[in-house]
Amino acid sequence: MYYARSEAIKRGGNVIIQKNPNNTNGCSLAPGVGDWGCGWHVCADANLNGACENSEILQRFAPPTNTQVTRTSGGATIQLNRWGLVAGAFLGFSLVPLNKSITNAAARGVCMSSAAGFALFHLLICHATVKAMTSKQSFATRRVQRGVTLVESLIAIVVTALGIMGILGVQMRTLSDTSTTVRRAQAIRLIEDLGERMRVNPNALADISRYATTFSAAPSVGSCAAGCTHTQLADYDLAVWKRSVREMLPLGQASIFVPPAETAAAAGQGRQLGVMIAWRENERNTSANYKDDIDATKVRANDGSLSAGAGAVAACPANSTCHLQYIPIAGRCAPYIPGGNAATYYCPGS
Repeated sequence: MYYARSEAIKRGGNVIIQKNPNNTNGCSLAPGVGDWGCGWHVCADANLNGACENSEILQRFAPPTNTQVTRTSGGATIQLNRWGLVAGAFLGFSLVPLNKSITNAAARGVCMSSAAGFALFHLLICHATVKAMTSKQSFATRRVQRGVTLVESLIAIVVTALGIMGILGVQMRTLSDTSTTVRRAQAIRLIEDLGERMRVNPNALADISRYATTFSAAPSVGSCAAGCTHTQLADYDLAVWKRSVREMLPLGQASIFVPPAETAAAAGQGRQLGVMIAWRENERNTSANYKDDIDATKVRANDGSLSAGAGAVAACPANSTCHLQYIPIAGRCAPYIPGGNAATYYCPGS
């Protein structure tokens, strides 16, 4: 029965259990329609004629030895639908020792409800028991099976939703990491731009103090259309550069300062500047332990401790991500022709 049920569910119904006819393999225990003593077979009723053809047989089963198997209600076939349920109210089989009567103490009845519930009873009470199984278990089973589809659908929806949320979380994390990388790359390019402007200015070293600025400072951009002195050129380059920082980075700002190691140097003895660029924070985790690992303005010692890379001179603003870099100042003399006038040569310290 279990094999037939599984085949019925798998094939969408139209599965039949049919008894073997009398004299099958020399067996003479199936003379009547309800006598199943010669065994039975399971078949897929492909032509829907309600009977098993040889080409439709899936598996054959031999009966118990020395036992007379008789179906107490019904005929030579049992049909199962797409849910694996038996067509009809109930089934009953008597199992009686060979050449004994149904009153024998060893006789038993196999009771099956239409929902394929099984029970083994004394033969005389099998019929009443099957009716009880049919009225309760069959309805409960069908009701549970209807609910199973709904529960499975809900579980599938929940699992799908969790998967989508996981994918979105990974995507957001990737976008955040990519954004941080892009902003830091832009900050590095801006610092390189400032360094190139200083190298173009032949007297940048002499005007090193003109490049110092704080985060909040926003110098206005002048004009060198008619020519500028080397000091005016330094002011112009600084104003244009800070404007680029504000335009290229979200809430971008920059601080340029004399490195802590050179703060005590005499005027004109400095050779480098520190540049710290800050932009809006885009990390949800603002704890110190997390930010210390991505803070490019701190220096980690051999023992793992962190210290400010700019000392007390400059610190990264709150709720911002910063990048710190030191750049050398070129010192050279080069011709400078303001506004098409005669060439003038400027040298550091002159």
